[in-house]
Amino acid sequence: MAEPRAAGPGAPGPGRPETLLERVKSVRALDLEVASRASIAVVVPLVVLVLLGRIDWAAYASFGAMTSL
Repeated sequence: MAEPRAAGPGAPGPGRPETLLERVKSVRALDLEVASRASIAVVVPLVVLVLLGRIDWAAYASFGAMTSL
């Protein structure tokens, strides 16, 4: 039988992942969906501006992309 762990501020609580592998497994699909939508919302306008040769508008496009989320 395993010994009980000491409870403290650094000790993992119930439902909290303990190792890196457990942390990776605890990432939900929703988190990945939100992150991919945010990155697409920023990258697409910037790529369009690069193709049009209007890099001077990049700050405005980035700000607009973040506010659209």
